[in-house]
Amino acid sequence: MFKYCPLCKEELKNENNHYFCNGCKFDFYHTPNPASSVILVNSKKQIYLAKRAEEPKPGLWAIPGGFIDFHESAEDAARREIKEELGIELTNLQFLCSFANDYLYKGTQYYPLDIFFISKIDLEKIVPVDKKELLDGKFFYINNIPFDEFAFISQKKAIDYYIKLIKN
Repeated sequence: MFKYCPLCKEELKNENNHYFCNGCKFDFYHTPNPASSVILVNSKKQIYLAKRAEEPKPGLWAIPGGFIDFHESAEDAARREIKEELGIELTNLQFLCSFANDYLYKGTQYYPLDIFFISKIDLEKIVPVDKKELLDGKFFYINNIPFDEFAFISQKKAIDYYIKLIKN
């Protein structure tokens, strides 16, 4: 990630993604980038997925969401992302689970901590309003979810977790 100290420019030492400068004793902790996503469930118990338009992984299915901004809670980020991408104001939001993820973007490897929520909605169709980020969207019955066309492994895990939860 970094080769030189941002303070004194000496070469950094890297041990398990912990960067340390022997010159000025600068410590840099490369920690996860938090992201919030919402599994939208309609009255037919279908799950909404969106087809990505941008890198990384355009054309693949994803749970709507995005990175959490500075000084923003995971819940506020989830509501903001759904409003920006789908034009929907969420009134209910329930924490589901979280999973670590790998996210390669423009040659840089990020390590998000993906936080997942559930929201029940009274809609049968949702058209993405942010066509720059999302190509399309669709509700899927749980037995027809296209797991082999998912953009991110953490999202597969979250949907699998949700399915196991509702079946028990």
